[in-house]
Amino acid sequence: MSPVVSLHRRIDMKVFMIMIMFLSFGLFTTTSFAQGGTNLLGMLKAKEFEKLESATKQIQSKFEKGALTDIELRNIYRQFYDLNNETLNNIQEWKRKFPSSYAAYLIRGTYLKRKGFDARGGKYISETPIENQKKMLEYHDVAKTELTTSLKLTKKPFLSVFHLLDISKAEGDEKTSLELLESANKMLPSNTLVRNRYMQSLEPRWGGSYEQMKDFIAKSKSEGASAVGIMQLEAMMYDDMGFTSMERGEKCAAIEYFLKALELAQRVGGEFRKDFLKNSDYYTCSEPALKKYCQ
Repeated sequence: MSPVVSLHRRIDMKVFMIMIMFLSFGLFTTTSFAQGGTNLLGMLKAKEFEKLESATKQIQSKFEKGALTDIELRNIYRQFYDLNNETLNNIQEWKRKFPSSYAAYLIRGTYLKRKGFDARGGKYISETPIENQKKMLEYHDVAKTELTTSLKLTKKPFLSVFHLLDISKAEGDEKTSLELLESANKMLPSNTLVRNRYMQSLEPRWGGSYEQMKDFIAKSKSEGASAVGIMQLEAMMYDDMGFTSMERGEKCAAIEYFLKALELAQRVGGEFRKDFLKNSDYYTCSEPALKKYCQ
């Protein structure tokens, strides 16, 4: 082997090792951060409020600097969805120690929002007992107080806006829902989380229309939504069109719409299908006529 070839191979190997070290460092820091996020609930249980406050501030800072997506941010906080009396009391103690803690107000508000929806149940409002509706409103009133307070405690309270939008949708408050959508879009023009949630309020069964959904997709394009974000909105529209067709007994049309939704979801990847395409998943896997289309 000539000295020149040998030198080139050594240089190539050195470059290769540097690339591996760089990539490994990126994976290590990302993995370490994700693992740190999974420890937040443990910190709360152990009353390690100083560590908890520091960790949640770091998470919020990463999001506000663009190092975390809206979906990644949401996923980190999912561990707080199911709390008990002990952890709820710990949150109140956390707030006493850190009165301006954004995360403490966000977590409690999110939990109470979800408790409200659990109390209401998943049926149409006409099929929901009045006492269930009242219980939801009681939980949501407290949740709104917590989440509204949190809006002033950080630069981009994106998750707070997301959860407040859920509440305003449930209350049928279109004006507030639109204001929250616009606020989220200013914080993160490329967001998918709030846009997708707002899109659900435009479904015909909730008083919207497919024309409104199409207009919203066009508007989102002009406001800076990503290509992936637009695909998600289109998939959600087709998913609901499939649901409407099934309700009418139009199975052939339903198949066409569900397949369009699932094809787009495959291109999007990630958790989108699980989070937002409930109809396509349910019907393609439960209806005998559609079983062969399961993926």
